[in-house]
Amino acid sequence: MPENRKPLRGNSLTLLTLMISETDFYLDMLRQAVARSVSFPIRTSRDFELLSEAVADAGAGYLSPSTLKRVWGYVRGSQTRHAATLDILSRFAGYDCFGDFAARMREQGEVQSGFPERPSLDALTLEPGATLELSWLPDRRMTLRRLGACRFEILAAANTRLEAGMRVRFSHIVEGSPLVLNIESDAVAPGSVYEIGKIDGVTFRLLPAE
Repeated sequence: MPENRKPLRGNSLTLLTLMISETDFYLDMLRQAVARSVSFPIRTSRDFELLSEAVADAGAGYLSPSTLKRVWGYVRGSQTRHAATLDILSRFAGYDCFGDFAARMREQGEVQSGFPERPSLDALTLEPGATLELSWLPDRRMTLRRLGACRFEILAAANTRLEAGMRVRFSHIVEGSPLVLNIESDAVAPGSVYEIGKIDGVTFRLLPAE
């Protein structure tokens, strides 16, 4: 160990967790910067193929579609933070490397609060009986019907642990942001919550009245 490098002392696990959490924070910001650099949403398997081509064409380096899927958490239970991968994505977004990207974000003091600039939906504006579809990566989808106030019933669900017949509560959806659902079900403990779209957020679509 170099003489100028002190070993971790005390609760080293806590220090390591803090470092990982900071990387996750800037990785999320990097994914958003990359998404702004392309002219298509990064949501499907084909999108990752197109992104791989765009990164290579820009001269930033080569990242395979499967590697990009791991960075975006598209592959369930898998996510990568390899330095070389993050450096390539940072160059594609216009920075020298991931360290430069993180430093620039700190210098700019990225705003952590404010009114959302993306499409949003207030649950209270929906008529009782109105239906909407929520989707999130990699291939999750759910259809809900508003019961009243902030309460909804799940009519159909695909590739998620949530099931048709469950009732959930939420008040506001912001496109591209995670959504926390309060679950009302005998199958789970009272007050249970379930977060969907943890990494890339959710998309919503109002369905036509039947």
